[in-house]
Amino acid sequence: CHIYTVLLSFRKGTLLLNNCFAVIAAVLLSLGEMSRSFEMLIIGRIIVGVNSGISLSALPMYLGEISPKHIRGSIGQFNSILICLGVFTGQVLGLPELLGQVSVQTNIISLHV
Repeated sequence: CHIYTVLLSFRKGTLLLNNCFAVIAAVLLSLGEMSRSFEMLIIGRIIVGVNSGISLSALPMYLGEISPKHIRGSIGQFNSILICLGVFTGQVLGLPELLGQVSVQTNIISLHV
């Protein structure tokens, strides 16, 4: 699915189009708690997965295209390092001592936008 968007609109267009998925997912995740609808939460998480898959495949290609040759390798690794940092931050914020209460979980889930 994402290969067709990469080929049709190239990397920059794919990343810009992918932002629509992120906004839709954030709206679904935010409204899912208010409306007490677990279906909205599930659909929102699926859309976040699609968003992550598209960006994880298109972003390294785009960064490789726009970066100068002498720093291309470090720019390519920068994406992976920030993903690991984001996962670590999410795990720390999800600790019960910090923001792990059920009332705050929806805000943590919608932070990706």
